[in-house]
Amino acid sequence: MRIESIDRGVKLSVASISPTVRTRPVPNTLDKEDAIARNDALPAAHVKSRSADAPGSGRLPRGSASSRSPVLLVVAGRIATGKSTIARGLAEQLDAALLVADRTRERVLAELAHSTSPEAALRLNLQPGFADAIYAELLRRAREVLAPGRSVVLDAAFPRRALRRAALELAEELGARFLLVECRADDEVLRDRLAARATAAGVTPETWLPLLDGFNQAWQSIDEVSETSHLVLDTSGAPERGLDAARAWLAQVLAATPAVGAPGK
Repeated sequence: MRIESIDRGVKLSVASISPTVRTRPVPNTLDKEDAIARNDALPAAHVKSRSADAPGSGRLPRGSASSRSPVLLVVAGRIATGKSTIARGLAEQLDAALLVADRTRERVLAELAHSTSPEAALRLNLQPGFADAIYAELLRRAREVLAPGRSVVLDAAFPRRALRRAALELAEELGARFLLVECRADDEVLRDRLAARATAAGVTPETWLPLLDGFNQAWQSIDEVSETSHLVLDTSGAPERGLDAARAWLAQVLAATPAVGAPGK
């Protein structure tokens, strides 16, 4: 398996660790998280009981998604900013596929560990450029979703401009509307959340807190996306409050987007 880096030209593969290693390709099918908004692809326990256009459902009116160009919506931000909560809610609202960087990484590493060894997978995970390779795989899968005209939501940090530009260029190439929700929260809030996560995982908070410093150093401000396509979302408070604001913004943006074939389109 080879995954190309976004902007470094690096090609990573298990073969680069050991010349005798070969792996099976990562499955192209969408997993449960990817299909969060596809009721026909989920077990019954994951299917919402409310209809798509029921009052208060948060979903767009039935038929509205198919009457417009597909959307590539990136939910970006530093660690512990609540990206996953926002991404799941917006994917449901759009009736879109949801692709999660963390799940993509876990799947790739699990596949490598199964085909080679856990040690080989760990060594690959630590190689410079592996994170870029995961983004390349994420965008490859996004292409598969967008190509037939379906919307997709990407749940990933997207800390660097090169990564965000790659997503923007993919949307432009396939005629999709590009939108970006940037989740922001104060460092104090993020440290509290990381400490709670570490405790829940059975590790000391000091183990995970340096992750935030790494994100802060790597983060590049977002200035390559137009203001009309970029929402800065305060996620310091309750996740539901942030999600309500994001849903309202998305509905407003899409309402201002002409339907496919409409006059002036």
